[in-house]
Amino acid sequence: MLYLSRTFVLAAGLAFASFIPAKAQIVSDEAVIIFTANDGVHGRELWVTDGTHDGTVLLADINEGPDNSMPQWLTATEDGRVFFQANNGRNGAELWVTDGTSDGTRMVRDIRDGPEGSSPSSITYIGNGRVVFSARTDEAGRETWISDGTFLGTFQLLDSTPGPDNGSPRNFTRLSESTFMFGAERNEQRRIWVSDGTPEGTTMVPGPLRDMIEAAPIDDTAVVINATHPNRGRHPWIYDLSTGDRPELLRRINNVTSSNPRSFTQLANGSLIFQARHHARGIELFITDGTRGGTKRVKDLARGPASSSPRNFTPLTEDRDIFVFRTVGDAAEGVAPGLWRTDGTGSGTQRLKNRLEVTEIVRIADGLVVFRGFDRRNENTMSHGATPWVTDGTREGTRRITRTNRQGTSHSQNFAAIGGGLAIFSSRSGNRGDEPYITDGTAEGTFRLKDINPGAASSSPSFFTPLAVMKMP
Repeated sequence: MLYLSRTFVLAAGLAFASFIPAKAQIVSDEAVIIFTANDGVHGRELWVTDGTHDGTVLLADINEGPDNSMPQWLTATEDGRVFFQANNGRNGAELWVTDGTSDGTRMVRDIRDGPEGSSPSSITYIGNGRVVFSARTDEAGRETWISDGTFLGTFQLLDSTPGPDNGSPRNFTRLSESTFMFGAERNEQRRIWVSDGTPEGTTMVPGPLRDMIEAAPIDDTAVVINATHPNRGRHPWIYDLSTGDRPELLRRINNVTSSNPRSFTQLANGSLIFQARHHARGIELFITDGTRGGTKRVKDLARGPASSSPRNFTPLTEDRDIFVFRTVGDAAEGVAPGLWRTDGTGSGTQRLKNRLEVTEIVRIADGLVVFRGFDRRNENTMSHGATPWVTDGTREGTRRITRTNRQGTSHSQNFAAIGGGLAIFSSRSGNRGDEPYITDGTAEGTFRLKDINPGAASSSPSFFTPLAVMKMP
């Protein structure tokens, strides 16, 4: 049963599960957030909020009654829709879409007949109002599918292992408005594929590389890939989309074992910052401009062979010239986790906070990010659990916002930017369970949005996904 009848304005947000080019532009600032929650009556279902108490309502009881439809893999498109997986109790887990209205929430296609469903997963936005995903059918196994939200526009893109065997596609990565990359099985090897979203435009990348984990564009044609060579190991490789020739080794960062570059993130100038394992310096911060000479370590954050393991690079500024990131640290070597900032240079890479366990960093305004922080300085701060934090990119401006629970752990998590200088997240208080909260980065501007599952029970809201209007340059 569907509940929401009024039409919401479209919202801004980087709610994509794939690489977002540096020049993607937000074209609206009004907040409408799709998420999942359990109100104790309808099971775990799809909810919507406009950032107000009265505007936080059940959007769809997809599996009517107390049973769960378990929406997941929520993925926004640039035309103001969210695709997701859900189970209505009759067709099994299938592909659904919503535009934030009652009439606009529906199953896209019953891909696999019967109650088991196709279980679409890894739903990824690829441009032009389309998503790519993995789905299972009896005839082809788990293979690559694509959808524009219509029945006829939802089809199997590739059967990489012809017949009922699984191709098990994953790591879908948007490279441009018309191109994406992914990995899928072929002849018992996980090959790399590139596609324009049509069967005839989907081809294998030539050469011996296997097991792509990540990829990111440097410019309109050059792509950096984390993949494994059977003789050389896992390193960064450069691939030219315009020629389709074999990828070339960008640089062998580790002379002993695999460097395993991860967390590719594009700066305003097109260069990528990332983490990689050096043979003498551990897992540290690197940068590349797509050339061998331009691929180098930015800074040895942990110093010596210990690893800082930097990740979660998040733009602090709208023009993407400064990024905030977290370091996991190296407990065995006595290296604590922390929060850092970088402009891609050694001198411009500075620690903002030490002994702070950080995750879920989101920018809410130009020069301001909020994040989930777990302060490990002493037993007292550790007893607070994870709480909302904020930074403006300075040591003085890096602080805890508030504790939502004065009687125990706040358990703050699932942070997402919603436009208008605000973030939404899940947290708990002394007499309430895990419920949705709003923050503007100040204690005074942080409040519980709604007690969806009243009392001490939790609605456990998650998958906060802004209906997004984005455009590529």
